[in-house]
Amino acid sequence: MFDKFYTLQEIIIDAYEFNAPIEIEKGFLLLDKTSRDILLKLKLNILGIEVSQVSSVSLNINCMNDAEEILTDISPYIYTYRDVFLNQSETFGEDFFIPLDQRVRRVIVGIQRVVFTDSTTWIPSNNQFTPPKQELITSLQPELLEQFQRDNRSLTYAVKKHYKFIPEQLDNYWLCTCGRPNNNDAVSCSRCSTLKNTVFQISENVLEENLDKYKEQIRQEQEKARIAKEQARLQARAKAQKRAELNARLQEEANNRLKRKRTLLVITTLVGLLIALFLFIVLPAIKYSQASNFLENKNYNYAIYIFDSLGDFKNSEEMVAEANYQKAIDFFDNKNFDDAIKTFSYIETYRDSSTKIKEAIYQIAEIYLHENNYLEAIELFSQLEDFSDSNERLLHTRWLLANQYLKDENLAKAIEILETLGDYEDSTILIQETKYSLAYKYYILGDFASAQAFFQDISGYKNSSMYIKRLDILNGIQGNWYHNHPSLGWKIVRFVGWKIKGSRVDGRGWEEHGFSDNSFTPNGLLIEETVFPFEYNHIEQTLVMHGFNGKFIEYKRTKSK
Repeated sequence: MFDKFYTLQEIIIDAYEFNAPIEIEKGFLLLDKTSRDILLKLKLNILGIEVSQVSSVSLNINCMNDAEEILTDISPYIYTYRDVFLNQSETFGEDFFIPLDQRVRRVIVGIQRVVFTDSTTWIPSNNQFTPPKQELITSLQPELLEQFQRDNRSLTYAVKKHYKFIPEQLDNYWLCTCGRPNNNDAVSCSRCSTLKNTVFQISENVLEENLDKYKEQIRQEQEKARIAKEQARLQARAKAQKRAELNARLQEEANNRLKRKRTLLVITTLVGLLIALFLFIVLPAIKYSQASNFLENKNYNYAIYIFDSLGDFKNSEEMVAEANYQKAIDFFDNKNFDDAIKTFSYIETYRDSSTKIKEAIYQIAEIYLHENNYLEAIELFSQLEDFSDSNERLLHTRWLLANQYLKDENLAKAIEILETLGDYEDSTILIQETKYSLAYKYYILGDFASAQAFFQDISGYKNSSMYIKRLDILNGIQGNWYHNHPSLGWKIVRFVGWKIKGSRVDGRGWEEHGFSDNSFTPNGLLIEETVFPFEYNHIEQTLVMHGFNGKFIEYKRTKSK
């Protein structure tokens, strides 16, 4: 199908809301190569309720051009899927195209509301969240991936298609193998209906346990076959010996019969002793030597496997720990720190493994810091507490993150980080300058309440006190004012930020004008950007509009809109 279309945008939904009855799983914005039509194709899922309960689903589609500018004349575009209860499946939308304006090159899609067959509705809340990215099942180590395939070979394709990710249990919810987050008290996934207990059979720990059982089963079968073969060989040898002895005995005279019986008894006893000697002394010694050679040649997995199979023979149990330790050191020296941490954790009480774990975490944190991945570095340095210079590195990383936020003009986030740094480096200076910049930004945007809060927090910095006085005046004039004159001026005046909206006395609608901070007077404001100037006295809390021939109209406060 996609040969006919050019994909303008692959729509990936990474924000979710618990208890939502409908979700948008994914979609594509397509360009018909022949007709140049713009078509939107989405996949929606019904979650936790019956299809018969859903009447319609309405979407908010914000349309953008190729410069990612909102097309305000058509946005948001509301599209509704009707009669959803007629669908045969809990998934719908994939077989239908939504036509859009030919200027559209990007979209932002969300659910506006869901109407149920009993006429009730559901509207999304503002409690959406983005879960952490999950690891694909295909990213498992080859041995674990093969074990996963063995464990699930009996599943149907309809079930297997949901098995995409390694499930995760987080503090307040769990992530299904299909990628859907679910409340902790949910016993099954709201998207694919897979039971939670079944989902977490895909974890690395469970797969490793099953892999160990599988390897042990193979080892036992091989050992059983080897013993059976050895016994067959010994039995064949004994049988041949007996046959030879029998032929010899028949040829000997009767007076040698007792002697031959004693000889046979000696031979049988000797064979038994040899077998016992081989099984309990010689074979374990051979295997111990093999394991030692594997360890010396850095074939750690074989060494661990053989030492573990020897049980309490010599110091095999200690050698299992030593082999794991050397394996972890090898990972560490080759900068494979994740595997080093995992292997050291198996033997955390052996030698200095616990310290090595912290060293590996420290190195990973330094890598993240070098790659400018400050959030990940902060998380790891925080885990290390007083290890080495982790506290100093934590402060430095937070300082770098704050400067990155400043570079990205994310002033609120920069302030949040800087407030945790105390007097580190130039943090005390930066936090004042950043609060000043953010306050001025709010001031310019007309968010006077936020601007005043920040300027008051740094009232002694630069000219903040001047802006505080101005913001007292601006906040005082905000809201609605009215007058009762039947024919003059605007009946209602509404101040919103730097904008003035006026309702005509003759009922012909509203006018809107802007004003600037050039309007300040010693006692308030004189706004001359409108048809008739407005004068606001902040001390007396009065608003007057100057009209024709020196006439003026006095306005009063009102809560009406």
